[in-house]
Amino acid sequence: MVMKPCFVQDVLAEHREREMREVRVRHESQFVGKTILEADMHEKTGIVMVGIGKQGKLTIDPPRDFVIEAGDIILGIGKKKMN
Repeated sequence: MVMKPCFVQDVLAEHREREMREVRVRHESQFVGKTILEADMHEKTGIVMVGIGKQGKLTIDPPRDFVIEAGDIILGIGKKKMN
């Protein structure tokens, strides 16, 4: 399967209410110490996790038993905040 290089940008352009973001997990986050399955981030925040950065390494589509730690960087797609 071959995708054109700007596929993600094209999809996000078509769905302007969504955006891709990187968010650093804070020490006080409710998700620290939980697996991706336990965190249930999509249900609680509306974010679809694309990947997670840990110690300089990006894991795309991390497994459900992946433990979230403070300092990790979540790469996700979600709705833009409304002002």
